[in-house]
Amino acid sequence: MPPEKQREKTEEVNRPARAHGGRCKPSQEEEEEEEEEAQARAFRWSSTMRVPIHHLQRLTIFTTILTGGGVGTMYYLMQKNFAGCDYHRLAVRQLEACPVAMESLGAPPLRVHNIHLTDRYNRVDHQAAQIKIPVTGSKTGGYLYTCSIREPQTNNWRLKQAELHLREGDVDVEQGAP
Repeated sequence: MPPEKQREKTEEVNRPARAHGGRCKPSQEEEEEEEEEAQARAFRWSSTMRVPIHHLQRLTIFTTILTGGGVGTMYYLMQKNFAGCDYHRLAVRQLEACPVAMESLGAPPLRVHNIHLTDRYNRVDHQAAQIKIPVTGSKTGGYLYTCSIREPQTNNWRLKQAELHLREGDVDVEQGAP
């Protein structure tokens, strides 16, 4: 056993016998000194404590999985929130009601994909919503560019503009003409 550890052990054993100068109750200063010594011993022990590398690897893997799961969950919830909003639903409904656009896509089946969250075209605030919705059919695909405004009296969304930009050309969804 190292000499300093042996000395600490001897001090701990002898402390009750010589502590407090023979008094039963220690003074506040003595209590504070003992607490400081205990903290110093704990710090010395913790600063020399080593953590095995495999524990750190497991912690890193766990943290990475937890973070990835959190990011994936947030992405899913944001996409679900966009798809459930009135301005999104109105635009998709308008597209489905336009026979020229549906024929150009080769729909049904019409597939509405997740919007690109980092696209600068997508802007939503309390009064207006401008989004670009990726859509595909059996023939081709493209983007449905929409602009909606909120009616101040009713607080409902109204589709102002909807244009389907296909890989081969554009279709005005509101008019139904290419």
